[in-house]
Amino acid sequence: MKSKKERLEQSLNEKIQKINQQVKEKATKIGEAFRKVYQENVSKLQEALRKLTESNQALIKKLEEDIKNLPNKIFEGLEEKEKL
Repeated sequence: MKSKKERLEQSLNEKIQKINQQVKEKATKIGEAFRKVYQENVSKLQEALRKLTESNQALIKKLEEDIKNLPNKIFEGLEEKEKL
């Protein structure tokens, strides 16, 4: 027959194991939730970067066109002043 002390120790060990298992399960769930949120944030940042890159490329293209057409606009302005 087991002594009372042994039974209490066994009961305590079982409770500790149960608590450890619950902690592991909760830690796993938290880790999964964190990874999900992290991945969502990474995806949002990648999309924002893609949009920003597209916008910047459009602005650069417009600026290049404006620079290319700048001499013509200068001459147009001079011609209008000469007419006055």
